[in-house]
Amino acid sequence: MKRMTELTNTEYPLPRLTIVSSPLGAGNDAMGGLGLVQIRDSWMEYPKFVYTHNLLVGQIVQQWTTNLLSICNRCTQKGISLFLEWILASELSENENEEFGRRVDETRRRLFGGGEGGEAGIVGSTNPTINQQQCIERSAFSLHTLDSTFGREIITKFLNLLFSKYSWVFKCTTNSELSKLFFEASGGNKQMRGQFIIN
Repeated sequence: MKRMTELTNTEYPLPRLTIVSSPLGAGNDAMGGLGLVQIRDSWMEYPKFVYTHNLLVGQIVQQWTTNLLSICNRCTQKGISLFLEWILASELSENENEEFGRRVDETRRRLFGGGEGGEAGIVGSTNPTINQQQCIERSAFSLHTLDSTFGREIITKFLNLLFSKYSWVFKCTTNSELSKLFFEASGGNKQMRGQFIIN
């Protein structure tokens, strides 16, 4: 939670976060709302499992991205969450760079690896049948590309601006507004204009 506060420059809005073991149904390993995280009891029995850590990290990230922000494009919102999950889970692992690289490489293979019969990957595709998970991963991968191209400092500034300007706003934030925030985070660098475009 401390690291999320640093990345977003936004304090958690409640005095505490309650995490409970819950008999969630099959296919639902974790869920939460503002101030509450429920992890399926069978996973809480094995707290040292990597998957249990991933569930917890994902739910903590969502305390910020789902409860404080409203982004018009659902893929973009979930992509920001996924990218933050990559960062946090990597920082908690024994080898941060290796773990982050592994997560990015897995996503890259899914996005660019193509389907059966040598089909092209989905990035840049105009195929309307892209499934929700691919769309989310594409958004997260776009953020990773910006991160590796322009540096973590600019991504952190972007996240700081995003949360400072759009937390608790009662309208959804458009991709155009996000692009302007990225330009602002870059210090007005003209090379960065229009770089934050996620479909």
